[in-house]
Amino acid sequence: MSVDWLASLELSQPAAWARQSAWGYPTLLSVHLLGMGALFGAVLVLDVGLWRRSVMPPLTPEVEYTALPTRVAVGGLVIAALSGLWLFSAHATELAGNRPFQLKLALIALAGLNAFLGARFARAASVENSRVRFHAAVSVAVWAGVVILGRWIGFA
Repeated sequence: MSVDWLASLELSQPAAWARQSAWGYPTLLSVHLLGMGALFGAVLVLDVGLWRRSVMPPLTPEVEYTALPTRVAVGGLVIAALSGLWLFSAHATELAGNRPFQLKLALIALAGLNAFLGARFARAASVENSRVRFHAAVSVAVWAGVVILGRWIGFA
């Protein structure tokens, strides 16, 4: 990442507010945590459901099972992404070199790829159940890693 771009990001008004306000950074961290909680909780519900569905037929129609958790997951992702970008802007030059932060971003990219592939396999009737279970397990593990690495950022 370009240091000039990161430094100018830190000089932006929203970044300065997050750094200088007594309430700014703690509020953003709280919003980020709530977004991650909604995202991870919904992903857990969806992935356990996929795992269960790959072993036995669903108890209710699939639309009912996935509609609300998917909306919660997407909402949580949007909240976490926007608040995370704002948090990053407050300390961009420092965080760009932070190893847990870099690993967290890599895991988020992996989670996105896994969600894309897992959704394709879950919809395909011909795909073996072990592949669906694999993507569900990877999803839970990767998002748990994202949450853990998020906590490690401040200690690196």
